[in-house]
Amino acid sequence: MTTTRGTGPNTWRPTRLLRRRLSLHPSLYVPLRRFTRPGTVVTAETDLVIEGFPRSGNTWMEALAHHCATRPLRLAHHSHAAAHVRHAHALGVPTVVLFRDPDSAVRSYLTLYANNLDVRDAFRDYITFYNAIRPLCGKAIALVSFTTVTERPAEVIERLARQHGLPVDPARIASGDDRAAVFARMDEKAARLKRDGGRSDSHPGHGPRGAEAVRAAAARALDRPEVQALRQKARTLHDAMTAQVRHSEGSA
Repeated sequence: MTTTRGTGPNTWRPTRLLRRRLSLHPSLYVPLRRFTRPGTVVTAETDLVIEGFPRSGNTWMEALAHHCATRPLRLAHHSHAAAHVRHAHALGVPTVVLFRDPDSAVRSYLTLYANNLDVRDAFRDYITFYNAIRPLCGKAIALVSFTTVTERPAEVIERLARQHGLPVDPARIASGDDRAAVFARMDEKAARLKRDGGRSDSHPGHGPRGAEAVRAAAARALDRPEVQALRQKARTLHDAMTAQVRHSEGSA
């Protein structure tokens, strides 16, 4: 994947601010998304919506669902917008919302963009997205942690089959070979999108050229004094979502 997605952290800040505001309103965001990425927007015929902050397991979950499906699935995914989740909720379409430790997610997001993204905007995007969707989460909209979907994927697939009757089989993700097959699907997508090397950068240890230096710079960005208030807000929100998931699992 290319490492030159901008010319500096502040280059696209006005655009990001506009996008952040639009991303809360289905009546505004969904038509725009449908125009620019028509195949990724939920409709009444969609089987499953997959959303989350970037770098939270979205592509893994997409590939996992396809791998475990017993028939072709109609998925809507990767808008990273609360408006898309709200629209799915209004349509009654089952939805998985993925969430990850904010430091890990933001650090990975900055690395993806070679630090051509203001770290404060990344945390603001995280906070805006999850604050908007948390009240909707329950049976129809499932909060799923990055750890759960990557380390215990069969649990997620079993829940989708049991609660929503989705045509997916948890037995299809029972072995290391199955995990390799999911990664192969991710690689196929990366190649189709002509990403650097034709390999998904979600593979552990894989990333853009010069990734170690980029990761180190991203880690330093998280420690800047002006970031700490937003960082703590994101941490508090993550902890609240973790507690919400535990409560939901305990009462299931």
